[in-house]
Amino acid sequence: MLRLPNVAIGDVTQFPNGSGTFDVGAANEGSKILFYNESAFNLQLDFYNGSTDTLHAWEASYWTLDGDTKQIGWLIDPDSLDSTDAPLSAVFLTLYGANETIQGTYPTSLVRQANFGNPGGISTSTDAIQNIGNTAGTIIIKAQPTGDTNFPVQVTNDGNVILGDVAHPAVIIITGNMDMSGDFTANNADFSGHVSIPNNINYEAQDNTGTLKNLLRIANTNKVVLCCVDSDGHIDFRNESSVANFIFDVGGTDGIEANVTKFGALGTPGSIINANPINTHIGSGGSVTQDVSGTQITVTNTSGFTLNQGKINLVTGGLTRISTFTGAATGTYTHNLGTTPDIVLVICSVSGSETVGYDTPTTTNVHITSAAGLAFKAVAFKF
Repeated sequence: MLRLPNVAIGDVTQFPNGSGTFDVGAANEGSKILFYNESAFNLQLDFYNGSTDTLHAWEASYWTLDGDTKQIGWLIDPDSLDSTDAPLSAVFLTLYGANETIQGTYPTSLVRQANFGNPGGISTSTDAIQNIGNTAGTIIIKAQPTGDTNFPVQVTNDGNVILGDVAHPAVIIITGNMDMSGDFTANNADFSGHVSIPNNINYEAQDNTGTLKNLLRIANTNKVVLCCVDSDGHIDFRNESSVANFIFDVGGTDGIEANVTKFGALGTPGSIINANPINTHIGSGGSVTQDVSGTQITVTNTSGFTLNQGKINLVTGGLTRISTFTGAATGTYTHNLGTTPDIVLVICSVSGSETVGYDTPTTTNVHITSAAGLAFKAVAFKF
């Protein structure tokens, strides 16, 4: 018999692709090769003569060689135990001659008890799992259901938890409270689905004194109740610099204060309702109202009020356009109304008297009759 060199099949530096060869020399026909697989890997064996087989994890077995066999190829089977930093990943080989007897019964399982990847030790009891002394990021819990190519449950020793994947989305049910000491941000909590809480249960957060304050809750059907009110009766919406951009004075006299350039979303109709008379202060840029398509309706600024579409409705009737023009004799005049007027009022604007009137209005012009040829002023109206 001849003891051959051990092969460290788990050495990723030596075997980065998880494959290699066992060198058995020039074994004669009928020679036998005995393997002791002291690893967690199943090995696919190729005898380079058309014959293949499997050397299972933690197994000892031998094969009879035919012809001049110099090498046996091996490949770590993908269906092997998922282990890292195992205490040993080596295969021991012994070559026996054709007439030599191998003692023992083969194949046989190698019963081993080992501590995989936990130099600090793992201790278990009925209510605890401990993992001490490992590098941060070491996975201590890992689960993969049948049919899933990923691991929807992973827990590391430094507090990272991954729950769910595309095939098996996670559902977390909490009966009671969930307390967080850090920021609830994308840095430490990512959600690709919904976060659901029961009806009439408050979202809570601590203030700077550590006192829990109710933030908001969903009450009954589609009713959002905003709960957090500070000592001065305000609900403040602040930016990252703690500047109060929007303030509700609940039960006070300040109403709504806004330090923003937009109120609501463009294209979203809505109403602003206030029970008491209020003063509206408009900045130097003025105020513009638009319809849902973004078309300008009115403009209010230091120059006055401009109506760009629609009309001003009165108790009876309404008005959309008005324009003035002047003249001094019978003739056709441009009225500047931009549409055909409903009525044109003409009046003499100098001393004297005359009969005046209008006829034949169009979108641009109107004919004025000035009997005495005196100066006149006219006003065109579109109701």
